[in-house]
Amino acid sequence: MKNKILLYSLVALPLLAAPAFAQRNFGPGPAGVGNRVMGPMIPASSGTTTSVPSFPGEKGKIYNGGPAGMKNLAPTGTPIRAGATTSRINVTGTPAGAGPNSIALQRRSAVANAVQQMLQVADRTGGIGQQIRVIAQNQEQNQTKAENNLTQVQSRNAVVKFLIGPNYGAINSAQKLIQQNQQQIQQLTQLKSQVTSQSDQQQLTQQIGVLEQANQQLSTSLQQASQGFSLFGWLFRLINR
Repeated sequence: MKNKILLYSLVALPLLAAPAFAQRNFGPGPAGVGNRVMGPMIPASSGTTTSVPSFPGEKGKIYNGGPAGMKNLAPTGTPIRAGATTSRINVTGTPAGAGPNSIALQRRSAVANAVQQMLQVADRTGGIGQQIRVIAQNQEQNQTKAENNLTQVQSRNAVVKFLIGPNYGAINSAQKLIQQNQQQIQQLTQLKSQVTSQSDQQQLTQQIGVLEQANQQLSTSLQQASQGFSLFGWLFRLINR
C-alpha cells in the first residue's frame, strides 16, 4: 500500500506541467502515428492474381490470371497454383485515410482467409490434417487477441504516455502471442513436408507466407507504438514484468 501511495505521488508531481509539454512535443495527433500503412493498389494492363504479402525491398514476381486491373506480387520462388486463393497485405504506400485501424482490419482479413484455405487442406489430408486444423485455428485466435493488444497500445493518450509510458501490460501480452504464432508457423512448415499432395503443399506454402508477413508486420507496429520518452515509464515497466 505504501509503495502504491509513493508511486502515485511521484506521478502526480509533474501533472500540472505535463499537458503543456506534451502538447508542444506530441501535438494533437492520434497515438500510434508512425506505424506502417497500406500501399495503394497498382493498376495493370491485364488481369492478375491476388498474392501473399509484400514488404518494402522484397523481390517479387507478377502472376497473371486473376482479377482484372490489379497487379500483385508474390515472393520470388513461390509459384501460385491455378485457382488458389491468397491474401494481400500491402504496406508499401500511404493512401489517403489509411490508419492503424484499417491496417489491423486488413491483417485480420488476410489471416482469416489464410486460415480458411488451410482448413480446406486439412479436410483433404488424413492423419496430420487435424494438427494443421488446430494450429490454423490458434493462429486466427492469437491474431485477434494480439491486434486488440496493439490497439490498446496505440490508443494510449499522449499525456499519459509521457508520464507513465506505453501500456506495458498490453505490450507484454502481444509479444507472447506473436512468439506463439511464430512457433506454430514453424510447426506448420514441418507438417507441410508430410503432406502427400503437391498442390496442397503449395497451398500451405502460400498461406504460411501470409501468416509470417502478418506476424512480422504486427511485431513492427507494436515496436513502433511502444517508442517514445516518458518520465516514469521505467518504473511501470518494472511493475509489469
